[in-house]
Amino acid sequence: MNYSKQAHSVHERFRQRPGSQHIATPGAIEGLIRWLSRTRPSSILEVGAGIGTLTYATVETLNRLGHPYRLTCLEDNAFCLEQLRNNLAEHWGRLEVYDGMDAVPADRGQFDFIILDGGSTSKEYFQRLAPRGVVFVEGWRLRQRETIAALARPSACCGIRDFSRKGQFFYWICRFEPTPVERLFFRGTNGYNRLRRVLEGRAPEPNPA
Repeated sequence: MNYSKQAHSVHERFRQRPGSQHIATPGAIEGLIRWLSRTRPSSILEVGAGIGTLTYATVETLNRLGHPYRLTCLEDNAFCLEQLRNNLAEHWGRLEVYDGMDAVPADRGQFDFIILDGGSTSKEYFQRLAPRGVVFVEGWRLRQRETIAALARPSACCGIRDFSRKGQFFYWICRFEPTPVERLFFRGTNGYNRLRRVLEGRAPEPNPA
């Protein structure tokens, strides 16, 4: 699968739609497709579905892989809900939408992949994160990452950047209960990020992960 090509296709599909001023970057979409393809989760929670950019990327990716899954989305904005239904019309039967975590039925069980594209900074989303779950954080979202870092569960996180655009973050990825090899991967990625900032003469940045 050409992750970059798929990501740009999704971005082009959404970038001129109503409410598109806040959609994810192509780099974030590519990262989501890459990690979904790598981990093949069975139960996904998307926090802050918005107009459906990452929702669409998730459904398209897992459908293409032929992997069985259940997608639960949280969104409480009336405009976004209307656009989400319009933009995901052909896939509407593949997702369940609720206005908050307290509305998600208990029988949905645990989630092995959480997409954070909004929502509050509380710990409620992670109380149902499965062992060795993955959390994908779109963009910077420092406060959400501070919440993750404060959880009483071992995790390893790293940020993936676009260094061609002043080092802005595409996304952050966190693996809970990581293996030693996974810890090395995340530590190496964070070390590379810090080295690039030093070489470019940039100041250190908050990095709770």
